[in-house]
Amino acid sequence: MQNMLNELFDILGQQVRVYENILKLSKDKTEIIVAGKVAELENLVKLEQALVVQIGRLEQQREVIAGKIAAILKLDKQSLTISTLMKHLDKSQQEFLKSYEQKMTKILDELKNTNDLNAKLIKHSLEYIEFSMNVITNASVPGNVYEGKGNTRESRGTKSIFDVKL
Repeated sequence: MQNMLNELFDILGQQVRVYENILKLSKDKTEIIVAGKVAELENLVKLEQALVVQIGRLEQQREVIAGKIAAILKLDKQSLTISTLMKHLDKSQQEFLKSYEQKMTKILDELKNTNDLNAKLIKHSLEYIEFSMNVITNASVPGNVYEGKGNTRESRGTKSIFDVKL
């Protein structure tokens, strides 16, 4: 049992470190979004995706170990939580799990807030781009338009940067 607990604690520690890295990337993303550096943003997203894959692998390992621990403790693996597990551990192991739980809660809350901010910044950037495109494509252009017999009349149409014939 002790070996499995050590393995579980190691996996939980790795998860904390990976989530800390994801949080750092998210904060870097905020600065890059504000600066409008699209190429750098793409690179960060690729790094983030690699970390998410790593989290997925660690989560699978954690579930396997948690299942084995639940079997030893004769508990349902679906109902095994940190609180349930803590009841079966000594004081130092309980302190580690409590520390892990607090770190993960803090990191995930901060990650959620940072991602919400990034989403708002991206939304505002897209709205600004759409507004700019509308201003450019709908600019009024005074001028003359030729009629059937070669006569001209004044036009109050709109100018488009796109050459489209309908």
